[in-house]
Amino acid sequence: MASRSASTLQKSSTSNNVNDREVSADLMSDEMATALDQLLGDKKTPVFLKTLISHLIDAQLKLITILVQNQELHFQVDKQREENSSSTRADAESKIFPSAMAPTEQAQIRALHFAGVSNRTIAKQFGRSRRCDEVFVKNPDDYGQKNPRGHSQKLTRVDECHIGRLASNSTSSANQIRTELPQGISKSTIIRAIHCRNLMWQKMKHAPRFNEQHRLVRLDFARNNMGTNWAQKTHDEVVEKDHKHADFASAKECQNQIDWYGSLSHVQTVDEKYETFLSILKHCIELFVPS
Repeated sequence: MASRSASTLQKSSTSNNVNDREVSADLMSDEMATALDQLLGDKKTPVFLKTLISHLIDAQLKLITILVQNQELHFQVDKQREENSSSTRADAESKIFPSAMAPTEQAQIRALHFAGVSNRTIAKQFGRSRRCDEVFVKNPDDYGQKNPRGHSQKLTRVDECHIGRLASNSTSSANQIRTELPQGISKSTIIRAIHCRNLMWQKMKHAPRFNEQHRLVRLDFARNNMGTNWAQKTHDEVVEKDHKHADFASAKECQNQIDWYGSLSHVQTVDEKYETFLSILKHCIELFVPS
């Protein structure tokens, strides 16, 4: 193992060429190779140092081999990518216009057709089918354009939004919604539009029964606010008039203690955070809910 030297490393690095491409630069210079040869040949050099140098040379050889293999692999991958991109581009062009005529070919076919040459002869001359030549001759201006397929949609975008609003904000059935739309729209079309809106059917919840206590509270509120001009009354005036007992300073102080993620900055444990959260919630209730 000690007989291997840095000169062997240098020769192997220059001999491993892939596709006539050499390694761009040697990892060790000639001076370093000479110094390593002297160390390996010197009897005073410790054995462990010679062993270490030999291991380093072996590792360097393996690294150079891996480097050359990676370069070859990258070259093959790049070449394969270029071939795939060119084939994909050619397939896309052939799918868009599989038998499209060039402008010069179209002009020649027009001239021959104007001269009285039959479609069969023209198609045979240009290597086209007779059907292709007939389609071009009948309508040369629209040649190469895609023809729209299928029937037109019955519902417009506005009609679909209108159906979604009626289905989500009312108890109307599909037949009832049909009466509010233009004629000629079937029930199945409306049902498909409702399903496309991603609406989910739910059972209607009944509202609470309006009892005598509710009536009295509503009458008291109306008597107390008969002279109120709601258009000019701001939110701050309503809060100051109806909730004078609210502690704005303490509520603002608690609000400043809440950081971006909802935790509290001045407490450490979970129990302290929970107690502080309850106090903040209590201040909010006292601020906005009448006692």
